[in-house]
Amino acid sequence: MEVTTGVADGEAVLTVADTGMGIPAADLGRIFERFYRTAAATRQIIPGTGLGLAVATAIADAHNGAITVESTEGQGSTFTVRLPLRTLPTAPTDPAGQAAAPGQ
Repeated sequence: MEVTTGVADGEAVLTVADTGMGIPAADLGRIFERFYRTAAATRQIIPGTGLGLAVATAIADAHNGAITVESTEGQGSTFTVRLPLRTLPTAPTDPAGQAAAPGQ
């Protein structure tokens, strides 16, 4: 498994890639649904409830972001989470050019 992070186009980008069994193309449209499990995962008795990707999607959505997947059956999958970055306001300065103490 490989995990990378970075910044692109004003977004924080987190990518998780594996070389596992991959996801069949027919299942890609449903894997972010709550409780959905692929037939291969069920057949191979891979543990899980089918909630992980739904929860990850809800978290990304709550932060105005998105999660996507690219997968090739038999070769692995790459999940990408993109979250918008925001600029924090700068601390106000006093006339001498120093940052004001909190509460002032």
